[in-house]
Amino acid sequence: MRLSPNCRCFFNFASSPQSVILLLFYVFSPSAAAQSRGSQGVSVQVLGSGGPELQDKRASSSYLLWEDGQAKAVIDAGGGSALRFGESGAQMSQPDVLLFSHLHVDHSADFAALIKSSWFEDRNRPLPIYGPPGNDFMPATTEFVHDLFGDKGAYGYLSELLVPKEQGSYKMQPTM
Repeated sequence: MRLSPNCRCFFNFASSPQSVILLLFYVFSPSAAAQSRGSQGVSVQVLGSGGPELQDKRASSSYLLWEDGQAKAVIDAGGGSALRFGESGAQMSQPDVLLFSHLHVDHSADFAALIKSSWFEDRNRPLPIYGPPGNDFMPATTEFVHDLFGDKGAYGYLSELLVPKEQGSYKMQPTM
């Protein structure tokens, strides 16, 4: 499964942030309730369904879309989802795209951990990252990624995965 460069218009976060997740569930998966990867067909694995509360004892929001036994898309990266991603058997060298429904902490806290894990793998192609365009309260996805991984970002030591002039095995491609 390859997402078309034209799919940017498909992910309109302005009307409903959850529309991407629902769209992927219903368009790509006849059985959205699937909890593990299958060797054939498409399935969605829930990596986390909790919120920001620690008392619910669940990883925060994150889903993994599988196609024919290969991880194809990561949808959200809430706290605890990096551990669940590792337990799934997937590798960060596999996904074609990472999608954010919105950038609240319970949907994005493990994003940096997932990117760091790719440092140890043989990812050799860009990683498109799609998410919301931002508003008065939240940054745009491009700004969010640059604030984390840019030269002066919180995780600037990983900037080679984002900054075009630096050498790295692949580049993140944040897009709204």
